[in-house]
Amino acid sequence: LQEMEWQGFVSQAKKEIRMCDELIITGDGLFMKMNGHLIEYKKWGEYLRRRVDGKGHELILQQVKSAAFETVLQGVRIYVSDIYGQSYSVLIRTPVKGNSDDT
Repeated sequence: LQEMEWQGFVSQAKKEIRMCDELIITGDGLFMKMNGHLIEYKKWGEYLRRRVDGKGHELILQQVKSAAFETVLQGVRIYVSDIYGQSYSVLIRTPVKGNSDDT
């Protein structure tokens, strides 16, 4: 991943996570309910894709080997590894109550 690409993704994710009404984490997917819409971040091929209400095809990260999402106290941690063996993670704090099927 390019540093600018990662920073752009982190900025967008922070904004959406902090503004959402509900946060649902499934391990391989991050779902946010916001203003009656369902926003999804999930790995798709070698990409991390963003969709709204099951539609659209916004590629927000490329050259992704793996992506995982984890519920943490008052937030979510996102882990991404690229095809070159580099690992990235970010902790995003939020006042939203989250749900996880991993518990």
